[in-house]
Amino acid sequence: MKRPWRRRVIRAGKWLTHRLAAYQARQSLVPDAPFLPNELFPLLGELEDRWEEIAAEAREVVKLREHIPNIQDIPPDQGNIAKASNWKTFFLYGFGTPL
Repeated sequence: MKRPWRRRVIRAGKWLTHRLAAYQARQSLVPDAPFLPNELFPLLGELEDRWEEIAAEAREVVKLREHIPNIQDIPPDQGNIAKASNWKTFFLYGFGTPL
């Protein structure tokens, strides 16, 4: 049987989550619209110009898939997201760790 306070805790959690999301949206340097103009991200031009080079590097990384760490091996709390070894990560620097 569910405890009587459970519904109140869930409702309070949803209220708090909504308020925190609204606060974060107000603090953001970019809007939280579904589509954003490229002009908001000055570095995109360089990425667009060098997409072929980036794609070639990504293809090389994928060749070494068995050496790429699983997401849950970088920060252990990610085990809730991916239990199996089929979600690989490739960070240059992630969660305070150079890879």
